[in-house]
Amino acid sequence: AAVAATTLDVTGTGQAITLTNAGNKVGTFRAANAAGAVSLKDSNGALVLDTVTGGAVTIDSLTGNGTITQSGVITATTLDVAGNGQAILLNTQNNKLGAFSAANATGDVAVKDTAAGLVLGAITGGLVTVQSTGNAAITQSGVITAATLDVTGNGTAVALDTQNNVIG
Repeated sequence: AAVAATTLDVTGTGQAITLTNAGNKVGTFRAANAAGAVSLKDSNGALVLDTVTGGAVTIDSLTGNGTITQSGVITATTLDVAGNGQAILLNTQNNKLGAFSAANATGDVAVKDTAAGLVLGAITGGLVTVQSTGNAAITQSGVITAATLDVTGNGTAVALDTQNNVIG
């Protein structure tokens, strides 16, 4: 069944939290699931990610019609976000990510990471901005397709030369 909530707060014990009904309408999403997977599909307007903790975290707002932003820290081994062409702005908190992927057509994508080492998976967007203050390299495992790519590291290596990226 679809979930409709101004604020949805879920807590798990490490088993997968799967909220992937296409009719879900969530304003603010908060989740705590140790190293367990967290998946949310949202068809609402703007989606705000509050504090989200999990292993593989997947946020799908392909059918929504607003931005994806954050008001709390996201901690995940992998964060995979699908947007609707509106901005994905996950750069206002000290997120702790192992890997990040995003699909957002020509919409902007921005992410900030403070963990040690960030692996960029496949990313599609207009202006793609990556900021990492963790004490390790920024690398990639997927193709980055962007009109503009802006990467800020911490003085360690930025190695985005292992894929056939399409920039510009």
